[in-house]
Amino acid sequence: MSIASANDGTSYANYYNEAVEFYNLKKYDLAIEAFNKAIILNPTFPNIYLGKSRALSRLHKYDLAIETLNKAIELEPNNPELYGFKGFILAMLTQYDLSIKAYDKAIILNPNDYGFYDGKAFVLYKLEKYSLAVEASNKAIELNPNNSDVYYNKSLILEKLGHYKLALEAVNKALELNHLNYDAQQLKQELMQKL
Repeated sequence: MSIASANDGTSYANYYNEAVEFYNLKKYDLAIEAFNKAIILNPTFPNIYLGKSRALSRLHKYDLAIETLNKAIELEPNNPELYGFKGFILAMLTQYDLSIKAYDKAIILNPNDYGFYDGKAFVLYKLEKYSLAVEASNKAIELNPNNSDVYYNKSLILEKLGHYKLALEAVNKALELNHLNYDAQQLKQELMQKL
């Protein structure tokens, strides 16, 4: 694969597809380069900016990722995925209050995506707002009861609240859904020592 010049008649879709291929191969710098060429040819396609933002975040360039993502939001202000990803990036920047606002906007736009609630629960956990984090975690579980990670995340929150028995129940459910979850195995051992 090679990136042709943006003026060789190649359509933005070709660069976009090439960028996605590079991203999937974890060649994030090359993906960003291809996304940039796609943007030159079609600066009004929000998914290009989202893809570029994801690649930038993989390189821990969170400030640039937010800047790029904001352009996608300008183009498509009612796309919940954009706000959900913005919540994630803001959390990585430890801008937790802004992250909560982004997750809340994503939830307003799509209240049925468990990932938005799980992300919000993580941020509330970081803010030590454990009761609110449990509420968000419960909603994530309600929407996706077969996801091991949401139960594991809930168990971490419950542990912080000192609810070790409930935390153990949640971590056991996480392990029931994915017995290979090493973090859940470790947490289970720690919780059993606290009971």
